Amino acid sequence: MYRKFLRFAGAFCLLSSSWSVLKVFDISIFEWLVLLFVPLVLLHSPREEGIPLGSFKLAGAGLAVLAIAGIISSSSSFDTAEHILKVSKLLGAFALIIGLSYALANRKIYNTVEVLYLLCLSATACSLVAILQGQFGILTGLIPRDVGRGIESWTRMTGLAEHPIEAGVVSSYGFIMGLGLTLHTRKWRVALPMIAINAYSMRYSASLTAVLGFALASLTLCLYTKSFKVLFSGFAICALAVAATLTLSTGTTGLLERRLTGLYETQGNYETVQTRTMQLHKAIDMIDVSTLAVGNGYSSADLPFDMEIHNGLVASVFHFGLLGLISQGLLIGFFVAKLGNDAPPPLKGILLSCIVVFALTYLSGPAQARPTLWVPVMLLGGYLGAQRKERLSGAALPILGRPTLQADPLMKR
Repeated sequence: MYRKFLRFAGAFCLLSSSWSVLKVFDISIFEWLVLLFVPLVLLHSPREEGIPLGSFKLAGAGLAVLAIAGIISSSSSFDTAEHILKVSKLLGAFALIIGLSYALANRKIYNTVEVLYLLCLSATACSLVAILQGQFGILTGLIPRDVGRGIESWTRMTGLAEHPIEAGVVSSYGFIMGLGLTLHTRKWRVALPMIAINAYSMRYSASLTAVLGFALASLTLCLYTKSFKVLFSGFAICALAVAATLTLSTGTTGLLERRLTGLYETQGNYETVQTRTMQLHKAIDMIDVSTLAVGNGYSSADLPFDMEIHNGLVASVFHFGLLGLISQGLLIGFFVAKLGNDAPPPLKGILLSCIVVFALTYLSGPAQARPTLWVPVMLLGGYLGAQRKERLSGAALPILGRPTLQADPLMKR
C-alpha cells in the first residue's frame, strides 16, 4: 500500500518537472513536491535496493564544489545578500534533482521506461499549453510579464515554462523521449500523439536553439539506434510539411517561419545572436586572474549588460571562478559517463540525444537559471547507472498502481 502511494505521489512530481511557471512563493511546484516526496521515499525499504549511492558520487562532488565556490565568490559580489539567496536556490535546485534521481532509482519506485513516459507526458502538457496559447489564445495569462506584455503577432509562447527558449527545449526533450520510447517498446500509437504535439508546439515557442537541437538530436537518435527507416520517414514528413505550408500560405507566416527566414537572410547575424555575442564577449573580457580565483559573484548587480550570461561554461567561470567550472564538469560528467554503461541501445540513444539538446542549450543560454534543462539528463543518468542484471526496463506503459517487473526482451539478446 505504501509503495502504491509513493508511485502516485512520484507521478505528480515527475509530471510537474517541466511546469516551471507554476510557483508558490517563487519556488516551482516541482521543487515543493520533490522536497516533500524524497524523504517519504527514503523511508521505504524495498526487498532489494536498486542503484547504489556510489553511482551518484560525481553529482555529489559537483554539488559540494559548487557550494564552496558560492561561499568564496560572495566576497566579490556587489550585492552579497542577493548572491547568497541565488546561490542557495541554485544549490537547492541541484540537490533536489539529484536527490529525486537517487530516491527513485535506489528504491525502485519506477523503472526506466515508466520514468521516460512520465517525463514525456510532462513535456507534452507544456507543449500543448503553448499550442493553446498561440493558436487559440487560451491560457495566455500563464506567459510571464517580462516575456509578453499583451499578446501580439511577435509574442513567443511559453506554455508551462518561464521562457520561450525553455518551452522549446522542453518540447525537444519530449519529442526525443517519445521517439526513443517507440523505438524501444515498438508501441507507436501510444507515443505518436506526444511526438506530434511536441514537434508542432515549436512553431509557437519559436526557439531557434530548440529547433536546431531537435533536428540534431533526432538525427543522433536514429543513427545511434540504426533506425534508418524512421530517419528517412522523418525527412519525408518534414519535406511534406514545408511544402504544404508554402502551398497553403495566405501571405502570413508564423513567428518561427519568420525567425528562420530572418536568420537565413542575415546569414546567421540575427539580432538576438548579435546581442548575446556582445554580452558573451563582454563577460569574457571581464574574466581576469581574480575572477579565476574567486569569481565575480552571482547577483543581478554582477551581470554584464544586466543579462544572464548565455553560455554555461563562461557563466560558471564568471560567477564562481575555476571552482565553478570544476563543479559544472563534475555535474555534467555524472550523466555523460553513463553512456559507457550497458543499457539497451534505444535507452542510451535517448540519453545521448538529450545530451545533444542539453549541450546546445547549455552553450547558448543561461543554463544555471533553468533547472528544467537538467532534470531529464540527471534522472536518466541516475537510472542508467545500474548494471544489466540490476536494471528493470519493462516495455509496458506505466501502471502507477503497481511496478512493472518483467525484464526487457532486448536485454536477452
